[in-house]
Amino acid sequence: MAARLASRRHGGRVNAEPDGGIDRRLAALLHAAGIEGDFTVLARLGAGQHHLTFQLSTTRGLLVARLPGAVSAPAGRLAAESTVQQVAAAVGLTPPRLWDDPVTGASLSPWREGEPLTPETLRRPEVAAEVGALIGRLQALPIDAPGPDLEQAARDYAARLESAGVPGVAAATRDRRLARLTALAEASQPRVNEARPAHGDLVANNLLRTPTGLQLIDWEYAGLAHPWWDPATVVSLHALPPPAVRGLLAAAGMDPAVAESPAFARMVELVALLAWAWAGAEAAARPGDPRPRAWLDTIEARLLDHDRAHRQGPGPEH
Repeated sequence: MAARLASRRHGGRVNAEPDGGIDRRLAALLHAAGIEGDFTVLARLGAGQHHLTFQLSTTRGLLVARLPGAVSAPAGRLAAESTVQQVAAAVGLTPPRLWDDPVTGASLSPWREGEPLTPETLRRPEVAAEVGALIGRLQALPIDAPGPDLEQAARDYAARLESAGVPGVAAATRDRRLARLTALAEASQPRVNEARPAHGDLVANNLLRTPTGLQLIDWEYAGLAHPWWDPATVVSLHALPPPAVRGLLAAAGMDPAVAESPAFARMVELVALLAWAWAGAEAAARPGDPRPRAWLDTIEARLLDHDRAHRQGPGPEH
């Protein structure tokens, strides 16, 4: 699943490797959770601004450890993430958290063997329907935890990208995309009592095929959101064909005719613009890492296709 790193064993000492600081933080996390003894770092699973994630071999078996990154995530978002994941774990939608700190975002979860889905498999109608059923189960859960503030996210990205620029994107295109993002975000808020629990980042890598069925991982953006948010994320970021879109919506308990509505199309566009802004910010902050730039190029091409195929109208209606 993840590129394997050279294993490092630790027994109560601090090694002299460049990652010694990380090792100390992992040891402290395990100690806080009551897990003592040697541990081995098997793989680094993710490294973003908000979190660093690792696969560990410990005296309690294989675990996923998450440490806070260089930039603190909003405290309310961390608390919502913890709440949603724990409720979802109780009904088998995700691994439980063995230990977590909803203030810093540090956490430990059991490692789940499985294979992440791919964009190609997600485009198959039967797989899209499986994901839709998962969304339906999540939306039915009794959860009251605020999701990310899309309007604030749009403003934050605009401020960052206006000063740093977007690699490979002309200033005029950047400004037009940011204005569109802001307008759509302002119009996307769910009505009172309309919001539903959402994973918030339903990309293929966060959908794991396990021996017991599909599971969700990485709940960083979880919380209450517009009921279309998770379906629109799957559709937007994986270019689902119309039959798969309709099947996903139907399996989630929604009217499949929503797939043809202008309002849903605008929600799909909003997801793409937020992903574009995230990738642009990451590409600007990590110029030596080709991954954000590749993601940015993919989304920019998709947005250019959208520009050619659709006239831009007002924000989402619901």
